[in-house]
Amino acid sequence: MENAFRLTTEAQGSWEPWPSEAFPGWRHPSIDGAVADPLNLEGVLPQEKFLERLRLEKRRVDRSGAPLSIALFFIKEELLADVKKLRKFLVSIKRGTRETDLKGWVNGSIFGLLMPDTDDSGAHKCVELLVNGQTKTVCDLLTGTYPDRLFTEILEKPGPSHEFSLWNP
Repeated sequence: MENAFRLTTEAQGSWEPWPSEAFPGWRHPSIDGAVADPLNLEGVLPQEKFLERLRLEKRRVDRSGAPLSIALFFIKEELLADVKKLRKFLVSIKRGTRETDLKGWVNGSIFGLLMPDTDDSGAHKCVELLVNGQTKTVCDLLTGTYPDRLFTEILEKPGPSHEFSLWNP
């Protein structure tokens, strides 16, 4: 993952590059069937639609050369179990992003934010504003800018049981 970054929780606003060897295998809890938005929030895409839009954006970027970034929010179990807090967190992501940014589920515990026309520094700024120091309590996150291997891994392993070779704190 040549362009993958992790937001450190030690000092807010500190981004560290992570080489591919720093990402040991990780498997999220298995979920049966396609993942829909459990909160039924307008503007949040279910898994199948989010992955399809990711494919289309990747093709657009291949043709145009425009930047494309993604942020993956590895939602912690405590937040997934508390529907009210999860809804509040997702609404804050919706409100803090552009209408052209795509928000949706990658699987049952990973929420994706696809940011067209955004390079890695823009993605970092956006995500820092969104999490506002909450990463210790609500999620771990990872960002990448196309052509990062992260995009390929998400699309090559469709379905609810993604196995990413990502670092998961």
